[in-house]
Amino acid sequence: MRKVQWSDELAKIAQTWANKCKLQHNSLRSQESSTYHYVGENIYWSTRNHTPEYVVSHWALEKQHYTFSNNSCSSRCGHYTQVVWSTTEYIGCGTAHCGHNYFTVCDYGPGGNFRGETPYTQGTPASHCPSGYHKDSQYQHLCSKA
Repeated sequence: MRKVQWSDELAKIAQTWANKCKLQHNSLRSQESSTYHYVGENIYWSTRNHTPEYVVSHWALEKQHYTFSNNSCSSRCGHYTQVVWSTTEYIGCGTAHCGHNYFTVCDYGPGGNFRGETPYTQGTPASHCPSGYHKDSQYQHLCSKA
């Protein structure tokens, strides 16, 4: 699984979409990126203004609904699988105040959640870093670019 870093480009795409206050996914997000062929996206609507870190940790709670052995969800877990998608390296988020609510959008590059694929390979963390990557010195369970 790769170490995820902040992307200003993805944050701009996410913020622009959040500002529209439409509770739906941005179908043009991949075309709006000059860096990523496919951009993944999670959206969050709340009466409170939460930080991106809080929102991502909320999506991570969906792990309880995901079963790796048959790559299935007992309930909603697509936000979780995108958060932990092993080839995703960048995230950018934006939040907008929409009436009495807040709309947070996080975009991921490259995106994940491909039908029929598991989000990661089970095993010893950072034991299968791809070519050009190594075990991260700070987050030793993750792979980062050499």
